[in-house]
Amino acid sequence: MCGVGGRPLERAAHRSIGSGMLRLMIAASGALAVGSCDGGPAPCPTVLADAQIQVPASSIAPSIIPSFPSINAATTAAPAGVMVSIVANQGTVSYGGRGPFPAFIYDRGAIADDILYGGLGVMNGVWFPFWLYCTADGRLTDIFGEMSDRDTDVFPTVEGTCTIRNDGYMTTVSVPAHTLSPVALTCGFTVTAPAPDGLDLTSSKVGTGYLWGDVASVYPFHAVDCRSGCGSPGWYELHSIIWDPTKQVAAFGIFYLEDRGVSLGGNGIALPTGQNAGDGMLVSGATYSLTR
Repeated sequence: MCGVGGRPLERAAHRSIGSGMLRLMIAASGALAVGSCDGGPAPCPTVLADAQIQVPASSIAPSIIPSFPSINAATTAAPAGVMVSIVANQGTVSYGGRGPFPAFIYDRGAIADDILYGGLGVMNGVWFPFWLYCTADGRLTDIFGEMSDRDTDVFPTVEGTCTIRNDGYMTTVSVPAHTLSPVALTCGFTVTAPAPDGLDLTSSKVGTGYLWGDVASVYPFHAVDCRSGCGSPGWYELHSIIWDPTKQVAAFGIFYLEDRGVSLGGNGIALPTGQNAGDGMLVSGATYSLTR
C-alpha cells in the first residue's frame, strides 16, 4: 500500500472525537498525502485569503474548558523541528519547522488504546490546531498538527511522556489579542444549506454560515479525507476558521460531511469565550458535493 513519508498509510492515522461519535481518520489529505499514490487527487491551488481577523484577548476559565484532569506532556526524542512541552495543559509546541508557539490543551477523547488530547497553538497571524496521542501507560507517541495559513498537515512519530496530574485541573488560559492573517483556503467541495441554517462553502473561497445567531465568515483551510479506510460509512472533514464579526468571536471548527448530512463538530474551540465551536448537530437541509 502507498505510504506517506515512508510510513504505511495504516500507521498514518489521525483519530479524533467529533459530533459525539468515534472517528478514525487516515491522513490521506492535503499536502501530506496528495500525490503520494498514482492516480491520487491533484494538489489544491495555493489560495490565501487576505483576512484580517482581529481576535480579542482571551482569559479562559477552567470551568469553560471541558473538565478533565490536566496533563504534563513532553517529547524526549522527536524529528527536527518537533517539540512538546506542556505542564498542566499549557506550554509550548513546535512542528512543521514552526515554533515554539504558546499552546494549551482544551479537549480529551479516548480511542482504542490511546487517549487523544486536542490543543491549540497561537501566534500572531496563525493558529496551530494539534492532537497529542498518549497511551494509557503514560507515553506520548504521535502528534498530528495543522496550521491555519497553509493547506497542509504533519504527523510525526515521537517519543515522550504524557501523564495525568493529580492536583486538579488547568489554571486560567490567557491569550493576548492577535490577528489571523492570511488564512489558507482548501479545495474540492461545495456545501450549501438554506435559511435559517444558511451555509455556503465553495472551493478556494471564503464561505458564509449563519452560526451563533449571526452571519459568520468561514475559512476552510484544510481537508481530511476519510471516505475510505477509516470506518463505514466514511466521511470528509473541512477544518475551518470561523469569524463572527458581530460577536467578535473567532473559532477553530470542523465541518463533517457524511451520509447522514453536514454537522459542525463539538471538538473545536472559540476565542475569546473558550466554548465549543459547534454541537455536532446536523445543519438543517445541508447538502454537499466533492470533486477530489
